Amino acid sequence: MKTYIAQRLGIGVVTLFGMSVVIFVLLRLAPGNIVDILFSTGGYVNPSERAAIERELGPWASPTATICPRGRSSSRSSR
Repeated sequence: MKTYIAQRLGIGVVTLFGMSVVIFVLLRLAPGNIVDILFSTGGYVNPSERAAIERELGPWASPTATICPRGRSSSRSSR
């Protein structure tokens, strides 16, 4: 009985990890950045609010954040 419970718990952990990876990858493959996705159904968005959210999220707002070194997006100019 203990082995059955351990096996079920192990399968549950692997499933949760696998689904987390799948969701992460799908969000990274979605066109646009996360701010576009968040506000796509919201209608009009104040540009200053949008800029504030992009600053708050930092490099994670860009889908290329995990590809480019040091969190710099290829769409942003280097400073």
